Order: sequence, then C-alpha cells, then structure tokens
Amino acid sequence: MRIGHRDLAEIEASRIGRLGNKIVHVEDRHSGERGYLKIAITAHQRSSLKREIDVLGWIGGRIRVPSILALDVSSNAAVALLSELPGVGSHKAGSDATLRSCGEVLRMIHNLSLSGIERVGVIQSNPEYTENDLTLSNINEVEFVKYVGVGINEARQFLINFTVSKFEMVFSHGDFCLPNVLMDDVLGPGVIDWDCAAMSSIYLDISSALASIEYNLGSDKNSIFLEGYGLTAVDADALLYFRIKEALKPSAFHKACS
Repeated sequence: MRIGHRDLAEIEASRIGRLGNKIVHVEDRHSGERGYLKIAITAHQRSSLKREIDVLGWIGGRIRVPSILALDVSSNAAVALLSELPGVGSHKAGSDATLRSCGEVLRMIHNLSLSGIERVGVIQSNPEYTENDLTLSNINEVEFVKYVGVGINEARQFLINFTVSKFEMVFSHGDFCLPNVLMDDVLGPGVIDWDCAAMSSIYLDISSALASIEYNLGSDKNSIFLEGYGLTAVDADALLYFRIKEALKPSAFHKACS
C-alpha cells in the first residue's frame, strides 16, 4: 500500500477503531520506519480523524505525541499515517513510578496554554443529562453498578440534581486510559489516540484514568496516580458524574476500562 511517496507493508492484522475506522500497523519498506495508518470512510470518521490531526499539530512538541508522517484526503476517504511512539503501555508497565508519570503527564495536558485552540475545533464535552437518558438507554444494570458504583435509580436522581456549570474547562485528552500512555525509560511518557480531545473538566480524564487503573491494577493504586497529578482531594460528585456519562455510552463496558 502507498500513501504519498511512502511504500508501506502491513506488519500485523488491521483492527477496527471505536468509530469503525480501519487502523493498520505498517512499516516503510525503504526506511524501516513504523507507524499506524488510520483510514476513515464515513463523514463522522473523517471529522474525527481531522480533529486528531489538528490536535496533534496544535500540541506540537509540548507533549510526546505521534508525528503526522503523511495525509491523503479525497472525496471518499481520509487516510493519515502517524508515527509509532516508542514505549510500553502503562497497563503493562504498572509500576508505582509509571502511575506517577501518568498523573504528571495528564497534569501537563490540562496545563497546556490554550493559545490557538480555536482553530483545532475541539468540542465541549459536558452536556446536561436528564432523567430520561437512563430510561432510554439499553443498560445492563449489573455491569452498570459494577462500573459506576451506584444503581440506575440513584444515578438518575444524581443527574437531576447535579450542576454541570460548576466545571472549570481545560483541554482534555478525552480517553485517558493506561493503554493510551506509552512509557519509555529514556523519552518518558507519550500519549496516543487523540480523536476524543475536548474542552472539559479535569475530571473527564481523571475519571477515565481511575477506571482504567482499577480495571488493570486495582483501586489501591489510584492514590499513586493522583499523587503524580498533584490532586490531594478529589471531587467525588464530579467523578461520579463522568462515570455515569461513560456508562451511558454504547461501548462503555468494554472501552472505558481497557
């Protein structure tokens, strides 16, 4: 396969991303450089890929993120080649030092200067919910309670009473789980998969991170991550709000804890 002047060889079976786009691990036949080819077909997939490309360009060298090696956009599809970041997924490294580094890099993301953010087109990720959202969702209550920590009726009442407007908005990764943070002994942490980037509360990412830590390593490790982030006390209501939000997504119970 080719993109631009690059002749690419597929080095492992392709997979389907959460939006249905195709993701292929490839190697340049000439340079040996490895990367990931993201192929977007539908309008929603192409919009998401464009946002990820814009976000990566906006971040620049401020966080270790994939580089944009090639981009090909036509009326039928958008194809991007992103560099492969060296490192091991944090869920595999799993040490206390790794978790502190995850907290530190998330704090760096949230502290990014927002200069030029308007041209990136990130969306606000804290819509209001009503009591109808839970009744209209096809929810497995056993899995819901296991993930969220409260029952559906309690969650419904919580959503009715919760005030979203209290959140201070920051630039957020949007899917900050351990597999998306790659640890390298020399280069430090790198962060991948930015297609869900959004303006939101810090708790959008913190909630996702804690769910991933609990799933992969156990809840007793949460405090180490929070120490790295520099958060000595958490807003329990904000954490619950974003847990419920994640549980309402169709893919919640296989995505948020990966």
